[in-house]
Amino acid sequence: MSLVEIEYKLHNAQAHKALGVLQRNLQIHATLYDVKDWWLRGQCANTRALNAISTVQACIVAARDEYRQARNALLALANLLNYPNVDQEFLPLEDKDIRSMTEAEPGQGETQWTLSWIWRWVNAADATEEETQAFVTESEYF
Repeated sequence: MSLVEIEYKLHNAQAHKALGVLQRNLQIHATLYDVKDWWLRGQCANTRALNAISTVQACIVAARDEYRQARNALLALANLLNYPNVDQEFLPLEDKDIRSMTEAEPGQGETQWTLSWIWRWVNAADATEEETQAFVTESEYF
């Protein structure tokens, strides 16, 4: 195994981890907003909630940047190693894709919204067709 292949595997793991952290923090972000809107009253409680939300938002930005850097490294290394379809396995992460499961894309109505790819994303190399379809079906119910 060459050094380039080892680096490719490291960036692959980094991209997977960044997406997991991004998903987890988006769920926390949505939950904090719900708690703030439904249960918190008063300036002090709302200020604390906004501080917590801004901390989670910083984690979301860090995970976004980490994924983008890992993806760029993977694309460069894939060219050296002649690995096909890396750009299809690791999709570009745009700002419009970074939203919770229950949040619609800007400009979409209630009946037209679609789930962001980060929630439907399954590593095609590790999953069977049945696992992929089961995950997509399960995600549609959220």
